[in-house]
Amino acid sequence: MTANALSKLLKSKDLHFACPFYYSYSKKKTYFCILNTEQLMAKIKAKISESEALAKLAALGMDNKKGLDIVMLDLREIESAPTNFFVICSGNVPSHVSAICDGVFETIKKATGLNPNRIEGYENAEWILMDYFDIVVHIFLKDKRQHYRLEELWADGKEIKIETNSAKSNSKE
Repeated sequence: MTANALSKLLKSKDLHFACPFYYSYSKKKTYFCILNTEQLMAKIKAKISESEALAKLAALGMDNKKGLDIVMLDLREIESAPTNFFVICSGNVPSHVSAICDGVFETIKKATGLNPNRIEGYENAEWILMDYFDIVVHIFLKDKRQHYRLEELWADGKEIKIETNSAKSNSKE
């Protein structure tokens, strides 16, 4: 995210859509909470990294399209990591996987104006990879995610579980 894009985000009246999460540490696990616009402004001004903000936007796009088991892997402390963050989720069927990809694309584009450097796997929609340089988004069919097990492969990274809006609404019932 460029300084201009961040400035645009801060001036946006649609900030609650752009990046409504922050994290707090508790026993080495990270949990997310929904923020209102004023709290969000304070967190963004507190200088979270650009890649972290972009990863949170990707997670929001996944949640908007009902992505399953959304996880962020913070790889910044791994010297050989190809990127700063992996954002991973699953979909039920190929059309769901494609819809999640579209949701991530729209969310990040609307908030920052950025396009991914490359999108791979959209045609088959079994495993879609979106490369934003600082973050890489992985959207899997459930069985493909279990087969490739990226979370285990990159277990040295810090796993950040995402509390989704859909999970919150299910727990209230």
